[in-house]
Amino acid sequence: MTKQPLWSPKDSHNNLKKFQKENLTKIDSDNFESLHKWSVDNKEEFWSTIWDFTKIIGDKKNPVIENKNDFVNSIFFKNSLLNFAENLLIKKNDEDAIVFFSEQKFERRISWKELNYQVDKFSKYLISIKIKKGDRVAAFLPNIPETVISFLAVAKIGAIWSSCSPDFGPQAVLDRFKQIEPKVILISDEYFYNNKKISTLNKVDEIIENLKSVKKVVLIPYDHRKKIIYKIKYSFSIWNEIIDESYKNIESKFNKFKFNTPLYILFSSGTTGPPKCIVHGAGGSLLQHKKEHQLHCNINEGDKVFYFTTCGWMMWNWLVSCLASSATIFLYDGSPFYPKSNYLFEIIEKEKITFFGTSAKFLDYLKQNKINIIKNFKMKSLKTIASTGSPLIHETFEYVYEKIKSDVHLASISGGTDIVSCFVLGNPNQSVFSGEIQVKGLGMDVDVFDDNGNSLFNLKGELVCKSTFPSKPIFFWNDKKNEKFINA
Repeated sequence: MTKQPLWSPKDSHNNLKKFQKENLTKIDSDNFESLHKWSVDNKEEFWSTIWDFTKIIGDKKNPVIENKNDFVNSIFFKNSLLNFAENLLIKKNDEDAIVFFSEQKFERRISWKELNYQVDKFSKYLISIKIKKGDRVAAFLPNIPETVISFLAVAKIGAIWSSCSPDFGPQAVLDRFKQIEPKVILISDEYFYNNKKISTLNKVDEIIENLKSVKKVVLIPYDHRKKIIYKIKYSFSIWNEIIDESYKNIESKFNKFKFNTPLYILFSSGTTGPPKCIVHGAGGSLLQHKKEHQLHCNINEGDKVFYFTTCGWMMWNWLVSCLASSATIFLYDGSPFYPKSNYLFEIIEKEKITFFGTSAKFLDYLKQNKINIIKNFKMKSLKTIASTGSPLIHETFEYVYEKIKSDVHLASISGGTDIVSCFVLGNPNQSVFSGEIQVKGLGMDVDVFDDNGNSLFNLKGELVCKSTFPSKPIFFWNDKKNEKFINA
């Protein structure tokens, strides 16, 4: 019996179709498998074409790849230059760039003009306190607009960003940040979860006391509307005062840095020894994200992208990069089930969200609790739902189409912190079948191996990528001979 699709595309006018048409002379036929084979077999041409198609701002120079058959020592675009932040800070004015919702129904909007202004101000502050290219700035913050703004300011000057979400305990934070020795730490006073106000200041003293590298502490109030007296042992600057400050003698330009300049440090889970500090490059992260956003997710200018994530998950980094496609990003902080279990869908309906991303666990919870979303929300604008974090089971695929939205592209995707992106994703031009991930990522030489390194078909095994790609880690921190990298 032929398997019936849960969804089939009605409209083939999308970025992926356009990309296929532009490259038809290079591939055998117009099917996705041929395009994927070309993208893996012709890495130089493919990634150079992606740079042009997604309109990366920078100086593209040869070689595209050096040492392409050596995964660890392969280098992409080593002579090319760009500024990551410049690619995300689109020159628009009053349209929303960032929209923030708290579980407390506290809402804020940052226009493109305001985003550019605040990034410029905070980058000037960083320059004024002598933060330079390669210095680390650490954030112990909830998923608020200032987290994105400060990250972009750090990227703008070529410094290196790293973040933990505020639900981490002091030891978990120290296990990560002590290894990378940040000069600045950004903190907030509180956050909310499931209608509980949780102070983070009681953790901060212990963290700062044990981070001897920290020279400056910046405090960002969770709610700017409140006047609060903050009590911590250490001297600190307050965000609002920094943004209001005049930096008359400081210029903050979009200097172009090498493609593989470190952008952020992400951390492994720490289940086998101390968390590994995985360093990702500015160019590789940007190029890979723009490929995934525009080709696999069909994210375009004016789209509204909402990914439910914290700053401790790589999907936060992935969401922020959507700004580079001129999309508005939506941030949410708090429990996804407070004040009610369908609150996120209320936001999707109200804000006309076009792309919603979440975890498989979130969708499984809705299914197990028999929550009927479709009964209360039409969500006409919603084109795509993405699910990651763990496999999406057959029953949950079916639940999405029966109880959330019948006409939506459900993309089960999978990647990881180690690549800050995806191995396998959706395809807006293919049907969705229950329990199946649609396609391998373009340019990603994906396979499933058994314990002896043999390819498997229709059997369980290890998901692997057999050859190099731009968003592989550029190195692990404090790993001079690449020993941790090779062992990992």
